[in-house]
Parts: sequence; C-alpha cells; structure tokens
Amino acid sequence: MLPPALLHHGGDVAAARTHWPHWRGPWLDLSTGITPWPWSPPPLPKTALTRLPTPADRAALLDAARAAYRLPPEAGLAAVPGTEAAIHLLPRLLPPGRVCLLGPTYGGHRAGWEAAGHRVFESETPEEADVLIFCRPNNPTGDLYSELNEAALARRYRLIVIDEAYADSADPAPQGMLSGVIRLRSFGKFFGLAGVRLGFVAGDPQITAPLENLLGAWSLGGPALTWGRLALEDDAWQQQTRLRLRRESALLAESLTAAGLTMIGRTDFFCLAETPDDAHAVAAHLGTRGILLRAFAHRPQWLRIGLPPSAAARLRLVKALKEALPFR
Repeated sequence: MLPPALLHHGGDVAAARTHWPHWRGPWLDLSTGITPWPWSPPPLPKTALTRLPTPADRAALLDAARAAYRLPPEAGLAAVPGTEAAIHLLPRLLPPGRVCLLGPTYGGHRAGWEAAGHRVFESETPEEADVLIFCRPNNPTGDLYSELNEAALARRYRLIVIDEAYADSADPAPQGMLSGVIRLRSFGKFFGLAGVRLGFVAGDPQITAPLENLLGAWSLGGPALTWGRLALEDDAWQQQTRLRLRRESALLAESLTAAGLTMIGRTDFFCLAETPDDAHAVAAHLGTRGILLRAFAHRPQWLRIGLPPSAAARLRLVKALKEALPFR
C-alpha cells in the first residue's frame, strides 16, 4: 500500500521524492489530469500585482467566461479561486441533508459536503436525496452519464451539482439554464495553469449569487483575473489544444494496452487502467524510476495515468510499465 499522501490526491511530487529518495533524476508526474502543454501567459502589467482588483476586472473575466462557456443571459455565474473552493463552499449554502454522489468519483465532493454536516452516500444511479452530485466526464472512470435527463432530475432534487472539470476538451455547446442545477468549470486543468487557482460555477442564479457574496470582493487576485480573461478569449489556442488532447489521449490508451494494462475508462486528460494484480506495486515500481501515477486506496487494481508531455515521455512510461508488470 502506498502512503496516504500519494493516495489522497495527484500532483504531490514532493511526497514522491520523500517516499522514493533514491531516485535523483527528473520526475515525470502523470498523477494529475492537467494539460501538460499550458497556455502561455503574457507578462502581467505591474498594476495587476500592486493594486486591488476592481469590480470592472471581475466583470471582464465573467464576460469572457460567459462567452467561452456559451451561457445564456439568464444563467448565473460565479468566479471562484479554483473549483475545489466551490466544492467546499457550496455545501454551506444549504441546510444539512442527504447527498447522493454518483460514483466512484472524486473524493473531494464527499469531503466537502460531509464537513458541512450533510449525509453523503455513493450510488451508481440517482437515488432519493436532497442533493445529487456527479462529474461529467467522471473522474476517474470517464463516464459521461449520457442517459441522465437533467430536466427530469431537476424536479427530484433541491440542488444538482454537475462537475465539468474535464469537459473543456469538447467543443463548447450552448448551455441551458435549469432551476436548481449548477455546473463547475475548472480553468487550471484545460489551460494547464493549475497554480492560478481559478474556476467557475454556472447555472441557477439562486445559487451563484449567494456564492459570489460569500466569496467577497477580492477572492481572485490580479493574475487570475488578467490571465483568466485572456486565456478564455484565446479561441485559436483552445481549438488547437482540444485536437491535441484527443490525439494524445488515444495514443496513451494504445500505449498502455500494448504495455499489458487493461483500459477501463478514459477522458481526453487521462486514462484509467486495470492492472493484472496489485496496482500499488506497479505504481511503486514506477516510483523508483521517477514516474508518478495515481493509485487508489479502495480500488487496488486501478491506475489513473495523465497525458505524457512528449513522445519520449510516453516511451519512458511504457518501458517502465513493461518492466513492472512481470515482477509485481
């Protein structure tokens, strides 16, 4: 079993260095679902760092997000310092109740709602509750839940939260607005700038307006406001990156199959594979080679693998996997 620091969340290369101190070379971090070819931010104007953000700065960012996500005028929109913040703040807008979480899925949702006093249970299908939460595409299985009728479900729940953190690789389609339904959109994953800490909550204004009030006037700094707006307005980069993500995800899936893993799920940002035996042992072997993958505490045969940044990195991964699988 890998240590908790490497099972709780991806991206902790410092914990990997501590766990495998004998590896002295460069690390290949494939434990997250973040675009490995980030949008290139231009230099910031000095004022973005030296003055407080203004309401006009925030409004410009929201206008860019509304256009990029093709939201109707009646839809509410809140800008948050990363969707993780929204996941922990939204539960505080409702009195404690029952929350149905479609899973297995990202564990942050359970943690956020339980911390606010809600009773969370996981289910493969929507069950009776006050709140329904699902990720589309799902993390880590890639399920799109295409069979779910949002309009029909909205009549059954006080609130529906749809986490679309990995939806930006699809060409944007016009978004409708349903009462009691909100969507989470991640900026950092698609644009490859996770450290900027920016995300959006879109949908029912009865939810987004109180969330904006809860955040206050200065929850986003100058870099997030400036770079977020410019990136969301860069349609050419977005179109090119969508094509690249799809191509590289398909290549990764082919490579993992050739290395001896069984593909059980995929998005344009990562692949989910099943190992013949203990995925933790495979992940540990790759850790000794400076490659960090995402393993799971409750699914000991699953590995989630993010996109390698280059063909050379993909070959490095395949070579390490072929070494690991016969000796697990």
